[in-house]
Amino acid sequence: MVLALFFDLTDTLQDFDWNKQWNLLQEVIMKEAGDEVPIELLKKYYQQTYDFYRIGKIKNDFEFFDLIFRQLAMNISNKQIEKIVDRHLEIRKEFTSLPEKYDKTLIELAKHFKLAIVSSGVWPWGDYDFEKIFCFPMKKHFDLIVNSYEEGYLKDSGKLFDIALEKMGFDAKEVAVFYANGPIDVK
Repeated sequence: MVLALFFDLTDTLQDFDWNKQWNLLQEVIMKEAGDEVPIELLKKYYQQTYDFYRIGKIKNDFEFFDLIFRQLAMNISNKQIEKIVDRHLEIRKEFTSLPEKYDKTLIELAKHFKLAIVSSGVWPWGDYDFEKIFCFPMKKHFDLIVNSYEEGYLKDSGKLFDIALEKMGFDAKEVAVFYANGPIDVK
């Protein structure tokens, strides 16, 4: 019998337009840095750096973008990086959204199940999106939030699910997992 529901964040609880993100981020960098960065190169270094941010090895947005620009061998001042960090947060509302009737659905599900988020996203961004853009307090609707940023593991390793199961006191057979990035086997 299913007693709890575990949700991924990006592309499950939150709609995310990846192409729009890349295009807007490229525009912000070109405007603030005055340099054109090939989108494929930006994606490559962004993704490599993002993986470190997701597991908490990078602690803030400034450090994240600074490392990307160093990998790109771009000479960017701290002031320019700060502007890019600020603009990145501002433009998030352009490429992320909530599905229709999101809040009503979660409220109804919470009447019947324990709810948890298990995410490999950069938690400060997920928290920002829900609190600032969507004005939706996640902690009010979820019994547990487990994320790679705080735990140091990516979701794909399965360890985040093990942590969530242990913290909630459930066996894997008592949990349904909603995960947009592909199948996951919670054992």
